[in-house]
Amino acid sequence: MINYYVEVFRAKNICSVYPQVLEFVLTRGVAYSLIVDLAKPAILKEDVVDEELSIIGVDLDLELHEKYKNFIFGDGKSGSDKIKKRLQLFRKGKYALAISSFGQLNFIMRALPVVNKKTWLYNRLICLAINPRHKKLSHVHFSNKPVPPCLVMIDFKLRGKYLDLISVWRLDYVDTRAYGNWIALAMLLREICLKTRYEPGHLTIIANKALIQDKSSAKFLLERLKSMPLID
Repeated sequence: MINYYVEVFRAKNICSVYPQVLEFVLTRGVAYSLIVDLAKPAILKEDVVDEELSIIGVDLDLELHEKYKNFIFGDGKSGSDKIKKRLQLFRKGKYALAISSFGQLNFIMRALPVVNKKTWLYNRLICLAINPRHKKLSHVHFSNKPVPPCLVMIDFKLRGKYLDLISVWRLDYVDTRAYGNWIALAMLLREICLKTRYEPGHLTIIANKALIQDKSSAKFLLERLKSMPLID
């Protein structure tokens, strides 16, 4: 019997683990309580990783990254289109609105400099992405009937000079959304660290349910990502 529950993947950065996660979920069709722990996904250096998508300071394997970007999914959209959409959600879209609503992100920015002096703040460095009552924001549970947003919350944790970020998703599509979501989260962690003078630590992604959106395309994507580089 296939075990669908609690699978943990650990790696240094996004590209070193993404193909493994894609293959795991593709093989099973669905995974519950999928956990991906990235030890060093973001760097504070101002290195432009991808000028086209304005990705800065994320530790990516550029060869694998380009393979994903250039892949064409069954809906005719490229991997680059998929990443761009996820980044937009965190930059100015519904996830940006959600985590900044009610002063949540501002609270974290104010709290981090004094968190070591007031231990009660340790458990309050969270941003909830689902609010069923506030009807003016696009991320609201009711306004998205019958489907609430996939991102549930983000939670910042301090480890000495390092700041970790944990994200919880009620649902994530590993083939079409996860890669872009992970990049966006790494950039968010980096941004908060730059503003609060902490060093980027772990990025942990918890998907309560992980799925494949386009199974046929996902098989070809996995083959592409695992293929050897071409030799001129």
